[in-house]
Amino acid sequence: MNRNIFSNFFILFLLFFVDVTQSAGVYSISLVRSVGREFTILDKIKRYKGSGYPLKIKDITDTEYYGAISIGNPPQEFNVIFDTGSSDLWVPSAQCSSCGSTQRYTKEDSVTYKENGESFEISYGDGTQIEGVLDNDEVSVGGVTVNNQVFAEATTMPSSWISDTKADGILGLGHQEISNSNAPPVVYNMIDQKLLEQPLFSVFFRKDPASSNGGEIVFGGIDQSRYKGNLTYVDVTIKGYWQFDLRDRKSVV
Repeated sequence: MNRNIFSNFFILFLLFFVDVTQSAGVYSISLVRSVGREFTILDKIKRYKGSGYPLKIKDITDTEYYGAISIGNPPQEFNVIFDTGSSDLWVPSAQCSSCGSTQRYTKEDSVTYKENGESFEISYGDGTQIEGVLDNDEVSVGGVTVNNQVFAEATTMPSSWISDTKADGILGLGHQEISNSNAPPVVYNMIDQKLLEQPLFSVFFRKDPASSNGGEIVFGGIDQSRYKGNLTYVDVTIKGYWQFDLRDRKSVV
């Protein structure tokens, strides 16, 4: 690989320090950048270093990255935003009358569905408010399947969501401390169910705005081909968001 290519990347690694006694898999999800307001199709899946199953993720004007997951058995597919600033998973419900043309979760169609029944409500920083009910079902992300995942099926969504995003729902990658449902997030369950080779996920972004390759998320490992030199780990200052102290910065040209 040309060494100059490393100047075109910004790399961020997020780490869960959880004791893992059994090795499992590494799963990579590719991030795909769409130039301007255009959106590319999820077109290709390739094996990550022979041990994981990546899927394409789309970029919405450099603010939202989303890709396909499935819920239930047989699987029901949804495009969800991968959000490090929240911890809950939700998708539109078949009972939602305000969800526009988004994909809907139908619990009656899943043999692995388990009733929860608790009410759910979440508000985001942009003012988006979602209401619904909690369920339990299996959730598959990039080839790894989590059993008994608590998530919400949204019964009320604002019209702005339908017009402003191409995703159906949100998959939160934050800590459980900020979960509105107080349920373990998807990544927590990946670790607890010993599905990952290492108790971490890493996020890689490509900086080139002209490229359709936006980067990738790797669950359970770090793609060492994506950086040069050594990684430096810092403590999270508030467990909830991935917040840490930044004492200095250096621009890479």
